[in-house]
Amino acid sequence: MRILTALSVFLLLLTPSLALSAEITLWLMAGECLPERAYSAEDFADFAARYPYASIDIGQDQERSMLVLIENREILQSIEKFRQGFLRERGLDSGGGDLIIRVLFIGWHKNPLSRILDNAVKEGVDVVQIGSTWTAALAQRGVLKDISDVVKPIEGEYMNSALQGSRILGEDGYYAIPWVLDIRTWFYNRELFEEAGIKSESLKTLDDLERACGKFKANVKEKGVWFIGIPTSGDDYSTLHSAMTWIWGWGGNIVNGKGLPGIGDKRAIEGMSRYVGLAVKGCAPLKGKDGKALRLVDIETDFLRGKYAMIFIGPWILDAVAGAERPDRFVNAGSMSGPAVSSGNIFTGGSQLALINSPRSPMEEEASKELLKFLSFRGNSGAGLSPRIGNFEALLKDPKLCTYPLTLIRQEFRSYPSIPEWGEVEGIMVRHVANVFKRVGEGEGRRDVITAEFGVARQEIARSMGSERLPQWAVIAIVVFIGGALFFLAWFFLKRRPSSMEVVDAVRKFHRIKDVLHRAKVGREDISNNNDILSARDTLSSHLENALEELEWLTGYGPDEMASVLDSSRDVITGYQAQAEKVSLLPKDYEAALIEYFEERIRPLIDRMSSVLKDNYYVNCERLESIIGELRRSQDFESDFPAGIRKSDTMVISPGDLKSCLANLLQNAQEAVRETEDPQIRVSLSVSEEFICISVRDNGRGFRSGFRGRGHGLGDVERSLGRWGGELGIAGGDDGKGTIMTLKVRKF
Repeated sequence: MRILTALSVFLLLLTPSLALSAEITLWLMAGECLPERAYSAEDFADFAARYPYASIDIGQDQERSMLVLIENREILQSIEKFRQGFLRERGLDSGGGDLIIRVLFIGWHKNPLSRILDNAVKEGVDVVQIGSTWTAALAQRGVLKDISDVVKPIEGEYMNSALQGSRILGEDGYYAIPWVLDIRTWFYNRELFEEAGIKSESLKTLDDLERACGKFKANVKEKGVWFIGIPTSGDDYSTLHSAMTWIWGWGGNIVNGKGLPGIGDKRAIEGMSRYVGLAVKGCAPLKGKDGKALRLVDIETDFLRGKYAMIFIGPWILDAVAGAERPDRFVNAGSMSGPAVSSGNIFTGGSQLALINSPRSPMEEEASKELLKFLSFRGNSGAGLSPRIGNFEALLKDPKLCTYPLTLIRQEFRSYPSIPEWGEVEGIMVRHVANVFKRVGEGEGRRDVITAEFGVARQEIARSMGSERLPQWAVIAIVVFIGGALFFLAWFFLKRRPSSMEVVDAVRKFHRIKDVLHRAKVGREDISNNNDILSARDTLSSHLENALEELEWLTGYGPDEMASVLDSSRDVITGYQAQAEKVSLLPKDYEAALIEYFEERIRPLIDRMSSVLKDNYYVNCERLESIIGELRRSQDFESDFPAGIRKSDTMVISPGDLKSCLANLLQNAQEAVRETEDPQIRVSLSVSEEFICISVRDNGRGFRSGFRGRGHGLGDVERSLGRWGGELGIAGGDDGKGTIMTLKVRKF
């Protein structure tokens, strides 16, 4: 009996340990090519002893694979730190085997999306790194688990641009959490630019880039040195990412706003033709020395060796630049306005972390979700920028980022739509863009090749997107239902005011049209000969096509004031375009026809557009000071404008709405401090990634639930701000007394 009792006690003591033992598997992505470093056999042996559960499969030989693996030791150190902390918090031995985390690095260029789709669930993977464009496809196939319970409580800590890739477009749930934000920008070699006589600030447009290429070829004689590096490989996503800046820049798209393939239209073909033209004109190679198509990793390596003057690449290169023998040679030129960056067409992507829909024990489920949050909060500086708003102060102080254009994150940019079909669509486009480079390199005419390849791509994309759609009878039923509903509700949609963010988008597009028209001015200094006239005509036509394209969108969705201006200006813009196309090539005629037309018809239109924006949709900080000054005449409060606030910083809101909202908050604050011995009210400003925040702080009795103040009330303040895409925040004071009411107004 004593033996049985002792055995029972032993089993009871052993059971918790067995129950708590857990193992999770993590798949991370890795590049295939890194700067060469010297490691000894002892270094590799020590690494293997420290990280026995780390492995790699990137399609390289063992020596190269081990080098890539050891270069990722920082992330492995962090994962081990997480493992030990997770166990300590639960009273377990941090040095024991109660939790094992296996890490496998797989290659970006080994078709990882297909591998995850086919094998992640079968192999029992728990956490996986995915491209931001894969989330919707993986979620729809049931590969990913909904992790809204993880992301929703902390979604306010991330930039909206990063969260777009965490869900399926149009749905509310989250299937991934942001990890890395990849914003592509230009880097150039300072010494090669100086040798060629090129100034980075002169590169404003694609035309400028092509002219600079001619200057580079004329002045830089070193063999094997190229002006620009272009990825051309069919197994590199960057082959498409880099091309998209040109395709978007000319008004093209892969999938249009109606969800239909748009890659075969003339704008996409023109943008791709100009991009491929850089290689045709000898500015960039199409193949490497080994005769193979170029991947971005190959171009990055050669750029660091001084073989390219410029490359278009993401922030991961900053670590390599900082570790280069001569880091001062490599200069970030992301603040350059071209090509196409100023039009909001810079490619932006990144990585997410997701939970695979595999069976797990309760402890494994908890550890997997905590690992998601831990890695997301940590970020991965070796792969890109952190998508967490709170990490930006640290980023701005990082010497490696001192020249990186962090402001680009706060501007408009372009990313792929988060739709289930995109994974297949992206693969189709990478293949056909690579085929364009291959066939052009073999001597075929670029425009014919692009037209043919994009035509086939369009058909393949149509089939791909159609395969996920509803049966025909269901589509007909839905169309009939929607048609009936629209018939009865048409008056509402026709009369409604634009919804939240539509006004903000409209203001940006309206401003962009105004800027395009500014650039469409023809000056006498531009047209000294026939070649100048031809160049000016092409540039002018491109500007006006962009303006008309934006105009079409605004006519359907923009506010009335904008729509009326654009309706009356359509003929002015098309008339200018027609004038440019039919005018003769004599400089005298060109001047008379276009310069006169611009001064008499286009300039008054620009002035009218500026007036509409200023009177109805813009408030800069200088004007805000004036509004606060007016309110101070009737109310007693202090105001604080931090030194970092620029008077030119602009909000998208009408002056009248802003004044009315701010007056209401001040009235509520006055009511709250009425019985306070030493009443204090202060208005202060701050700037976040997306908003200019105007806070009204008081030391009164605190905000009473349901208290609406006077005037149009706090509920109306919320509705008014919502129309402009803004928000109203109400919180208790820092010391537990008083109230902080904040108008969060969208930045322009």
